[in-house]
Amino acid sequence: MLVLLSGCRTVATGVNERADALLADYRQRRPETIVATSEVNSEWRRGQFTVHVITKDERTVLERVAVASVKDRGLLTIDRLGVGEQLRVRLTFTKQPVDRASFEAALTEAWVRRDEKPEIHHLGNVPAAILELAWRAIERPKTEGGARSITVPAGVFEGCVDGVHAAVPLSGVVSQRRDGEVRELLEFGEDGSGDLY
Repeated sequence: MLVLLSGCRTVATGVNERADALLADYRQRRPETIVATSEVNSEWRRGQFTVHVITKDERTVLERVAVASVKDRGLLTIDRLGVGEQLRVRLTFTKQPVDRASFEAALTEAWVRRDEKPEIHHLGNVPAAILELAWRAIERPKTEGGARSITVPAGVFEGCVDGVHAAVPLSGVVSQRRDGEVRELLEFGEDGSGDLY
């Protein structure tokens, strides 16, 4: 029996193509200039979102973080799409965290779906890998030092301090290098857009 595999298309191939197409679209956009304000956009509001491209060891992943709800409890979604990765995480918080300790204390449940597998619900005991991924996605770094201009696909950000800009919600990160990982902002806003899939 002869089996031909060369023409087969896998789910991973489709995911990679989707991520590549989205990234190419973001890189072709004409960047706008965003000027720093004195007011930091750190309080969660429904509809806030960021889309970052994360590169580490030649691997590229797009990550969208969005606030789905803040009434009575915080509901946050994290979608990741990239080389062999399709992940959707929904997290429920009793209140908005301000640091790592309050993040872990306020996180009550998570729904995790990897690739085409069924969604798994975690009530109380969220896996350590999901905790780390979620914390890195929303952690707003402490900043000190002088302001400068940074250009990324999302725009030209005047007044960035340590790669963080006051106008950007959630993490505030415009550009960051950490543990061999480079994170760049592709899009942000407050209208709930930026869907990856």
